[in-house]
Amino acid sequence: MGVEDIRSESDATKRKKLVSGFYEEYKKTLDIIQAETGLKRINKIFRTVTSAKFSSDLIENFRAAEREHRRAVRTEAKGEDSR
Repeated sequence: MGVEDIRSESDATKRKKLVSGFYEEYKKTLDIIQAETGLKRINKIFRTVTSAKFSSDLIENFRAAEREHRRAVRTEAKGEDSR
């Protein structure tokens, strides 16, 4: 079944399923091409080399305040649930 068959499908549920299948096959094809050309390995190496870990006192203080805020919101939400 080709892409032209997807467009001519009248049943919306079946069409959605066909489109989903097409995208899965498309992704698999791209993965195969990247693996065979070596791009997948190069991208993996590039990500490890360029992955930045941002940190400073200010950033750590902000993250701690953010965690505390999330805890407070969760605790507040639990308190409302029990009412």
